[in-house]
Amino acid sequence: MAKRDAREERLREQREYQQEYRKRIKASREPDRDEIARELLHYAITENLNFGCGKQLRLLADAVIERLFAAASMPRRRTEPSRRS
Repeated sequence: MAKRDAREERLREQREYQQEYRKRIKASREPDRDEIARELLHYAITENLNFGCGKQLRLLADAVIERLFAAASMPRRRTEPSRRS
């Protein structure tokens, strides 16, 4: 029983240490390229929607999706009709 309690205590301490460590690392580091790209994408989408550019935004999204599938050499499965006209 004592062995099990000691192990559980050690695991609890490791878990707490790891949580604090992750908080320290996250607070001290600069954003990586994925975080920057995600924020830029969010800003671009919201600004375009605020200016009423939904149609152009949809065309851009379709083009990006096509390029991503082409880069992955995968055929795109269409679940809805294309909105390009």
